[in-house]
Amino acid sequence: TAQLEQSSLAAASARIRSHEGSLQSVVDDWRASTRGSDQVSKSDIDRSIRSVLGRAATWATEHEKHLMRDWKAKLRELVLQAHSLDEKILVSLEDPQAARKVLLDETLERQRKELA
Repeated sequence: TAQLEQSSLAAASARIRSHEGSLQSVVDDWRASTRGSDQVSKSDIDRSIRSVLGRAATWATEHEKHLMRDWKAKLRELVLQAHSLDEKILVSLEDPQAARKVLLDETLERQRKELA
């Protein structure tokens, strides 16, 4: 389960990083359409993009943890319900099985006596 969580968190982080090109495209459009945008240094823009991606990755990671926790709780509940149902079915089958065993034992005993 821990390995599944790690891979899920890594996938969420990778999905966030995949949006860097989209953000850069927005910045390029902004630079092309806004007068004075050339006054903002590339390093400041890059730092802002990294900051946005970092915050988004942090949010996605936390959200993914909550989803995994809720999913595990629901799965645990479903497994317990299935186990309980299985147990009820087995208990309901035990009585007829015990009655058949008693009947079979009596029949075998009667046949043994008849053969003796």
